[in-house]
Amino acid sequence: MLDPSLLASPIVQAFGGLGLVLWIAQLLFTTSIAQAKGLNWFFWGLGALLFPLLAFLAVLGMPDRKQRLLMRQLGEQLMSIKETGVRLHDRSSHPKFARTPAADSAAEPAGAS
Repeated sequence: MLDPSLLASPIVQAFGGLGLVLWIAQLLFTTSIAQAKGLNWFFWGLGALLFPLLAFLAVLGMPDRKQRLLMRQLGEQLMSIKETGVRLHDRSSHPKFARTPAADSAAEPAGAS
């Protein structure tokens, strides 16, 4: 049988308190990672309460939903740019760089005609 005086020793109490602090810190860390990745932080926190290390490792391995959504939106914008035929590096379509007939005649040398 376990001697009750062992449970009252300062070393056991210190490690017990440290374990509780680490468990709470891991719970907060798991929920913050889940929230940053766009996952449901409540369910991941509940999982971290029941299975701390497993939930922590699982949330680390989950894909980032916010990043995937951003990449999808960027891809759709790029496809719409390609479909409209706008060239990204063509300055002639920009009003600031568009050439008018008056500017063309002024740019010609005097003896070119």
